[in-house]
Amino acid sequence: MRSKDYTEGFRAGAASAVNAMLPHVNDKIAAANSLKMIGEAPESEVLHSKIAGPMAVAAKRFGVSVEDILGHGRSTEKVSARLACFVYARNNLGWKLEAIGRAFNRDHSTVIHGLQNVENIAQTDVKRYVDIMSTVDKMVKKKREELYND
Repeated sequence: MRSKDYTEGFRAGAASAVNAMLPHVNDKIAAANSLKMIGEAPESEVLHSKIAGPMAVAAKRFGVSVEDILGHGRSTEKVSARLACFVYARNNLGWKLEAIGRAFNRDHSTVIHGLQNVENIAQTDVKRYVDIMSTVDKMVKKKREELYND
C-alpha cells in the first residue's frame, strides 16, 4: 500500500470514528477540532469558534445579530458588521480569502468584493468607514481579552 493510500485510509477511518461519536459529544466545537486535526473538519464551525467573540462585538456595535452577519441580509448595518468581520479576519487573523468565505458561507470572490467595498467606502462615506474600522479595533481588543483573561 502506498503512503498516500495509507494516509487517506487512516483519515477516512478516523473521520468515521469521530463522526460516530458526534451524537454523544457535548461540545461540538471540540468534535469539530478533532476532525480538523485529521483533515475532515466541518471547517465553518472551527472558524466560527475562532471569531465568535469578535463577531459578537461587531453585531452589538451595529445592532444586528450574529445570525444577521452570517446571513445574506443587505441592510447597511448588516453589511457593515459583516465587512468589519471580513477586515478583522483578513488583517488580524491572517485568514486566506477562502477561509473567510467558508466562515461566512460565501465564495472567496464575495469576500474580495466586500474588502474592495471597504476601500470604496473609505473614499465615499468617511463616517461609515470610521465605524467599520473602529469596530475592527474593538474586535481586536475583545480577542486580546479572551486570550489573556482565560
